Amino acid sequence: MRDCYIVLDPVAPDMDEYKASILANEFQTWDFGHGQAFHNIAKLGPTLFSTCLQGFLPAYEEVAHFARKSPEGQIEPNYIHSDEAHADLTALLFLSDHPDCGTRLYGNDGKPIVTIHMKKGTAFVFTSSVKHSRLLENNFGEGDDARLVEVVFLKQIE
Repeated sequence: MRDCYIVLDPVAPDMDEYKASILANEFQTWDFGHGQAFHNIAKLGPTLFSTCLQGFLPAYEEVAHFARKSPEGQIEPNYIHSDEAHADLTALLFLSDHPDCGTRLYGNDGKPIVTIHMKKGTAFVFTSSVKHSRLLENNFGEGDDARLVEVVFLKQIE
């Protein structure tokens, strides 16, 4: 698969209502195995975003779907990383606004190649093997005002 990325904006007509529906879920620690425990994760059922992805990318199936709250100072297991152990495509829906935050993709040489700034309602889909990071290593906010992202991992159907 070639490396690629897609930006969709906006995903939902009322992002405040959509964000509230995501925040209504229970957030807890989720153990991915291999010594990687992620805090403030809410496992999600079908949402407007995940349903949209299935229609937009019919050659892929969802293998994981969750929301992640990342308050300022939360310890992260990995900063620059790839998601290739989990999926072929990573889909992020930004549920917070923060002009200094977002997601950055890196080339094979480790240099930044694409930066998408965090704007509530913007979705960013990219090849999971591409290394990426948050723009703010230490995250931002507290409680329901913390960095909030909906994540869908997709595998290509064989």
